[in-house]
Amino acid sequence: YFAYFGLLPLAAVGIAEMWRRRPPPVRTAVHVIAVAVLAALVLAPVARVYYRVRQENNFRRTSDEIERLSADVSDYFRGHNRIWLWRHARRGTGEHELFPGAVVLVLAGIALSTRRGRATPHAGLYAAIAATAFVLSLGPHPTAWGHRAAIAGPYQLLLDVVPGLDGLRAVSRMGLLVILALAVLAAQGAVVLLDRVGSGRTWVVVLLGALIVTESWAVPVRTAVFDPIPDPDDRRAYEFLRQSAAGPVLELPFATDDEARQMTYQYLTLVHGHRTINGRSSYDPPLLRLLSGRDQGFGDANDLGAAVSC
Repeated sequence: YFAYFGLLPLAAVGIAEMWRRRPPPVRTAVHVIAVAVLAALVLAPVARVYYRVRQENNFRRTSDEIERLSADVSDYFRGHNRIWLWRHARRGTGEHELFPGAVVLVLAGIALSTRRGRATPHAGLYAAIAATAFVLSLGPHPTAWGHRAAIAGPYQLLLDVVPGLDGLRAVSRMGLLVILALAVLAAQGAVVLLDRVGSGRTWVVVLLGALIVTESWAVPVRTAVFDPIPDPDDRRAYEFLRQSAAGPVLELPFATDDEARQMTYQYLTLVHGHRTINGRSSYDPPLLRLLSGRDQGFGDANDLGAAVSC
């Protein structure tokens, strides 16, 4: 994700600095080419594996997956229900929890609404990064409070032209760039505010700190004790497997739609120490789909669990 998303702030800052400093074109070209080659060499081994696995298994996200995990405009203004101040908000929504906090928004607004803020090139730069990332995080068909736009968004154009981008489904994660840019703007807004109050800076710092702590105070989260092997017989079986010769393991019953079971199998590799065919991911490779088929005879969730060492 960040190999793609990180290109936005890097390109924006690079272009802004070149425009400000106006370095010699030849030297700039040499530096850009050198950095590009070095980055390509570092990323090539990882990118090669991603590409091979993608081609072999046809790992591509559907339009429904991408749109479901794209941000909605309201996500940036809705607090999480686990935060004390917003505890009456609706239930948390995973990838859509993008509210940066009221203090950050107010301070960023101060940075952009003052003459000093507009005259500072970095304020405009990070505002542009935040705005661009915000629009792109809305995905191929932007929505606002559940209402879908009549035309496709800029992210749809990127999907059409950027290789491999259709392998990312959680477009809303680009909201992290929005929050990072807002953090820079909020820092500038705080500087503007402190400069204005003069001798009262200490009280302003204390007040800002209190507001940040207040709106970030979380409701206690109760956690349950997790025992992945409650049955003594299962414990003995995993101990036997741990002491067995190396080799891959397939645990039964096998059902990819049973997330809790597959994640438990994956967790138990820490106990027996073997490679496993089981596991849970957002993709189901062809082998897992084959093994979980109803006609295979061992995917029934009513069967007793078992571990097979191959």
